[in-house]
Amino acid sequence: MYDQIARNKRASAWLCLMLVIFFVVVGTLFAVALGGAPEIGAAVAAAFAALLVIGGYYGGSATLLMVSHAREIEHADHPQLFNVVEEMAIAAGVPRPRLFVIDDSAPNAFATGCDPQHSAVAVTTGLLEKLDRDELQGVIAHEIAHIKNYDIRFGTLMAVLVGGIALMCDWFREIAFRIPVRASGRRSSRSSGGLEIIVLLLAILLSIVAPLIARLIQFAASRQREFLADATAALLTRYPQGLASALRKIHDDPEVLEVANRATQHLYIVNPIRSHEARAASMFDTHPPITERIERLLAMAGEIAHPRGTAPVGSAPRSGAVEAAPGLPLAGVAAAAATSEVSPAPEGDAVAPRPPCPRCQEPLGRGRYQGDLLFGCRQCGGIWLGEKTLHALLASAPQRLAALDRRYPNRIGHGWDRVANRRCPVCRVKLVPYRDDSLAPAWLDRCGQCGGLWFDDGELAMLAHTAGRSQQMVGTPR
Repeated sequence: MYDQIARNKRASAWLCLMLVIFFVVVGTLFAVALGGAPEIGAAVAAAFAALLVIGGYYGGSATLLMVSHAREIEHADHPQLFNVVEEMAIAAGVPRPRLFVIDDSAPNAFATGCDPQHSAVAVTTGLLEKLDRDELQGVIAHEIAHIKNYDIRFGTLMAVLVGGIALMCDWFREIAFRIPVRASGRRSSRSSGGLEIIVLLLAILLSIVAPLIARLIQFAASRQREFLADATAALLTRYPQGLASALRKIHDDPEVLEVANRATQHLYIVNPIRSHEARAASMFDTHPPITERIERLLAMAGEIAHPRGTAPVGSAPRSGAVEAAPGLPLAGVAAAAATSEVSPAPEGDAVAPRPPCPRCQEPLGRGRYQGDLLFGCRQCGGIWLGEKTLHALLASAPQRLAALDRRYPNRIGHGWDRVANRRCPVCRVKLVPYRDDSLAPAWLDRCGQCGGLWFDDGELAMLAHTAGRSQQMVGTPR
């Protein structure tokens, strides 16, 4: 997730730079073709591009909300919506965004802004009327995920810049067809006149192709961001089924969102352009297929424990029993362990000192898995496991997990402040950040002395889910 945030910031910077370069090239070509000074054409185009970038960064979200006919609301206007947004913002660790409502019967929503401190979420009245609370929470969590991951900055800039490129290209084509190329009867000017015609044709061709290229970039960049936002939303709500049901309802709704257009379609949680949704998946899609998004969410539902339920009892364990002293969050551990059997821990564990949680400093619950010690926090949902316990819990991919220790020395995130004050509950030494994308798309906290790992709420389930999917793709290790 944190790597994705860094990539989004870099992508936004590259997008702005490439836009300026594109405008300078096209402006220079047109200046040469029309007999003007190339440096003047380049300067004018660069100034126009700079205005677009600055305007997109500081005023892009306001522009998008205005063209979407969104109006800002207060808590009294829709208390349930405000409560859901506040819950998800707290869970994601971001400020509560400003809330807007679009008076349209088609259910949909989008987030915009330049950073989490200056963000907004807009929902349609149709969304508020047609979704229940769990579904609404899933949609809001998806949009909050876009805010947390800095997708909003890239998406807002992309919407403004795609429109700007189309506007400038139309302007250049209008100039090209209205203003004739310089002509001269002298023999010495024939070659230069031919060159001007070639340059003009190239400029016209570029102005036609550029919007298509920009649209392809828009589509390709949006698809993966939607998958990541879905996964993040599932972890925030602990109930992937809610978002899956919401996606199905939004997709199947016959109403058409009147305020949507080609420049803003990638912002919405479900593409509002119906002609697009009716087609099969292609390179021009801004969103992944709805069926694939729903399938992934339902697959996660089997891996993520959420507050709505507790660890089931009565069925036979598949990987071993969890022994738990008071204070251990049983549902999270039991679900990650793929077991339904929970039994009391040895008597000594119940009276032993309870170390503080590395994240929230609350006393940790103590338990054992196949005889090995583990800790869990009821306050924040975090879990501490030893290396041996982790291998036992995720036995479906032993060879991949065995590589964790070998890869560790090269994967320390220097300067990462996430674990500055986190300490191992066993050794009391500072935890260090660890990242392995082949196992899970999240930063973990590892003790360099005992090798234990601390998992924030949802990270262990994500690791189990990712390892299981990888195992299905590569087959059983031999």
